[in-house]
Amino acid sequence: MIQLLLTGLATAGFLVGLLLCAVWARRRLTGVAGGTHPHRLEVTARVGLHANQGLAVVRVGRRHWLVSCGEGGARMLAELDPTDLDEPEVAERRPIDFQKVLRTKMGIGVAILGLGLAPSAIGAQTPVPGSAPWEQLAPYGALQPGGPGSTLAPQGPSPFGPIYEALQGVDVQIGDEEGGFRLTGTVGTVIVLGLLSLAPSLLLLTTAFTRILIVLHLLRQALGTQNTPPGHLLAGLALLLTGAVMAPTLEQVRVYAVDPWVAGEIEEGEMLGRAIEPMRAFMLTQTREADLATFLEISRTPPPMTPADIPHTVLMSAFVTSELRTAFEIGFAIFLPFIVIDLVVAAVLTSMGMFMLPPTMIALPCKLMLFVLMDGWTLLMGALAQSFL
Repeated sequence: MIQLLLTGLATAGFLVGLLLCAVWARRRLTGVAGGTHPHRLEVTARVGLHANQGLAVVRVGRRHWLVSCGEGGARMLAELDPTDLDEPEVAERRPIDFQKVLRTKMGIGVAILGLGLAPSAIGAQTPVPGSAPWEQLAPYGALQPGGPGSTLAPQGPSPFGPIYEALQGVDVQIGDEEGGFRLTGTVGTVIVLGLLSLAPSLLLLTTAFTRILIVLHLLRQALGTQNTPPGHLLAGLALLLTGAVMAPTLEQVRVYAVDPWVAGEIEEGEMLGRAIEPMRAFMLTQTREADLATFLEISRTPPPMTPADIPHTVLMSAFVTSELRTAFEIGFAIFLPFIVIDLVVAAVLTSMGMFMLPPTMIALPCKLMLFVLMDGWTLLMGALAQSFL
């Protein structure tokens, strides 16, 4: 890796240096530098005859002209010979462009650095005489010949050897050896990591978390309190209430699946099968038949004879849809009393002629007072818990 980095740096430095040198040489050859033109006008001498008349010597390139300047304008009188002038012709003096000099020196320095690093970096990867081509391609691991079954094998000591030896292989067996499937190697690792990242979301979608969280957000919108309570607080409250609602179902999972598995009486595959059954029973209780029929039709699944024949994906999709419908129904019931307060406040302010006063400034304290006096949080949590019975 370090050798490849040095090679890349050397090549880049050499190319940048060549580019800067080429730009500098082009500017020197064309004679254009610092925005100046080789044929610009320059007044080299000037003599005043009286208030409104004078003579001037104008140089254009290498030619000199005697010009008369007055109120009527400028008029060329004659062309002068440089040898007739008092001062000999000297080269045009231009201000030193320090930025150009700095860029030129930097370009030369980078090119020299690149030329200095290139031999060492390229020489480090010079193929060893007598070595096979596949041994020259990779210093740490090379392709071994052998036909279609060729694999990558390390050649020589690798700096990453201790890391590879410390990593343990992933071997996941789901179900028995005949009816289940096994995940091993790199593919198994990727699949397991993907399932672990999706597991929390899938677990929340099979519980009461969806309905509770949506109802709490709708309550905040009905109150009109903007971001109060904050979203993470509502999510934590919904998670706690979900644990209370799902306590009987989780207890069944613990008794029938987790405890026998911990005691060594059943295998992992059987434990997962037992743990899914109480969750399926909870979802079937809260799922509407219309939603279930819709997803059975979408997935083109034949009509099940028993609830156990319903696929897990179909049941989860129908359950989430039913939860969304129920949450919006509860949210509509929550919005009604607060809408009445908004209408009453708006009507009163309009009748009093207070058109410039926003109704929300008066309605918000009234809604908060009503919600607190009726013990709204306790009623809402109790109603949400009762909706799952």
